[in-house]
Amino acid sequence: MSEIEEPPRARAGSMSEIEDRMIAKGAEKTRRDILQRSPPRARAGSMSEIEDRMIAKGAEKMCQQPSKRKRGDDVEDATVDNPNVDQYRHMYKPKQELKDIASKLVLETEKLQDTDFAKWVDQVTIEGQALKKQNEELVMQLRELEAKSIGLADPKVRNLTAHCEECVKAKNKGERRSRLTIKKNYEIFQSISEDDWLEDIFPKLVEHPDGIWDAPVNYQIALPCNKEFESKDRAIRKAIYTFGGKVGLLKQQKRKGKVAVMSHSLGFPEEDGNFTETKRFLYYPIIADGKPDKETDDKDMYQALETVKQLMNKNGKTNLAVPEMEGVVGTVFNRMVKYLFHDTNIKVEVYTDQNAKPTPAKSQTRETRRESIGGKPSINPVVGGVKRTRQNKGDTILVKMQGRSYADLLRTIKKKVNPGEIGVDLAGVRETRNGELLLTVQNGSDKAEILRQEIKEKCPEATAINKTEKMVLHIKGLDDVTTTEEIVEAICRDTRVKPDTFEVRALKPAFGSRQNATIITPTAIGEKLLQNATIITPTAIGEKLLCVP
Repeated sequence: MSEIEEPPRARAGSMSEIEDRMIAKGAEKTRRDILQRSPPRARAGSMSEIEDRMIAKGAEKMCQQPSKRKRGDDVEDATVDNPNVDQYRHMYKPKQELKDIASKLVLETEKLQDTDFAKWVDQVTIEGQALKKQNEELVMQLRELEAKSIGLADPKVRNLTAHCEECVKAKNKGERRSRLTIKKNYEIFQSISEDDWLEDIFPKLVEHPDGIWDAPVNYQIALPCNKEFESKDRAIRKAIYTFGGKVGLLKQQKRKGKVAVMSHSLGFPEEDGNFTETKRFLYYPIIADGKPDKETDDKDMYQALETVKQLMNKNGKTNLAVPEMEGVVGTVFNRMVKYLFHDTNIKVEVYTDQNAKPTPAKSQTRETRRESIGGKPSINPVVGGVKRTRQNKGDTILVKMQGRSYADLLRTIKKKVNPGEIGVDLAGVRETRNGELLLTVQNGSDKAEILRQEIKEKCPEATAINKTEKMVLHIKGLDDVTTTEEIVEAICRDTRVKPDTFEVRALKPAFGSRQNATIITPTAIGEKLLQNATIITPTAIGEKLLCVP
């Protein structure tokens, strides 16, 4: 009986072994092809195409494996030629996990290749850019509104990277002001630096040149005084003795840091001709035990002003008029009013009383009365050889700079000019009504001129004007042949002053073949001339000088 050739299934082993080998090798091959190929090719095609390709390759590889044929004890290797691949297609089936991976790849490919998805991405990008531009425009408009709200000129801001300097300063100033006024108390007020006050961190109070009694009838009045209700201010004295009297105020027995209150009725005509009566409150904050201008305690002043604010809120009043106070006490009083009444419903205005002329007291002499009301003093004979002159308050230098505030000007001068290095002693530094810087030099007009030259050299953009106080001197009894040059030579020889520090006006003829000369000189030089008090000339030895301030 001849040997019959076994079918391939018997030669290749059991069906389960062949199937496992096919699945394992086919899956490994497919995974390696997917990783090695470019992502678009690996993800391209449908699920059926990927499955057909995997089955075909697995079956083809199986048919190329050698088969073993048994002939007794001999075993020969053989290879099936031209295999029928279709009959093995049913033998290779991918596992479920490979199907899931392939399905996910197909879905991702279709999603990325979808034109609608790409259009949606572009649309979202365009909308995001439009919203960003719109946000920048809104921020720019907000900056402009902030700048206009604090009274600045219209800032020409065109983009967020080109803010005007005024807007930045205003923003920083507003932030500092907000931090200081979150909770108002005396300790926070003391923590405010001098630079903040110089930069006007709180808005300036409205000033009026009229007297405080010219304030509208709906304005309440605050009149600082001591516990004895005394003050050197004329308006305060008038209120004390006119409305209620001093006795009525003393009966309230208010101590330092408290407020005495009086009220009086006012009548004013309406449009129909009838008179309407209203009540005005007078608040007397007690700021000192003794003299208010010397013995004032800042904390007591703060408590008194805070009490005034509470009383106004209690009475439903929203307008307050205060007098202008001088000196250091006036500066502190003004700052406290700015701080306490900032961001409240109470409007505060200052009345400087510049238009009123003081009324001279009866005890004043005729000469001093004339000077106190702005009149010209008469020329009296020399008393004791030399006439008395006004006390020298020092020479002053006015510094101004175009387009710069007082705070910026003061900071620039302090940074570039050191008066101590050039031997100049400053008696005072203050702001003028026009926002200029006024320096008072204590040690003479020579030093004032040195300081002016130093400012001119270090700060060429600033204008420094030496406002030296002048004095007029008269020389009498000169003979009719004396010349101006002889007078200058004699003054320089005897007083050792420079000829350019004074001016000799033209000589005028006098009675008896005599002539008189007039000298205009700074007060310091004039004092030197008065101490010497003689002019050495051939015919005028021992003549005294008459001074007319």
